[in-house]
Amino acid sequence: MEKAISMGEPVKTMQQKLVDALNSFDEMSQPEVIVGVMKRLKDVNVAFQYFRWVEGKTEQGNCAEVYNAFLMVMARTRNLEYLEQILEEMSLAGFGISNHELQVSPCIFGLHYTDWCPL
Repeated sequence: MEKAISMGEPVKTMQQKLVDALNSFDEMSQPEVIVGVMKRLKDVNVAFQYFRWVEGKTEQGNCAEVYNAFLMVMARTRNLEYLEQILEEMSLAGFGISNHELQVSPCIFGLHYTDWCPL
């Protein structure tokens, strides 16, 4: 016999279940853990959702290491969808891009300096 779902109980989506599971770990707000997760993500949209979830969980902005880890996800996936937004946020937060990201990112994207430099 199949179990009936009560109309009063909402069915949780996979995303809600994932958020509930992440919320159960106190260590998830440590930068080393966040960067470690970012290094394993292969989808920039999932990485962005995780990036924003961390901000909500900690109730503060991400640190420079986490921003840099997200930039590397964008470089690795060759998806620049959030680049302008993230660079602006980093600028407002007083974070610069490390020399490593400046040297590696254009190479990963297959761009020459003149192709990506706005100056």
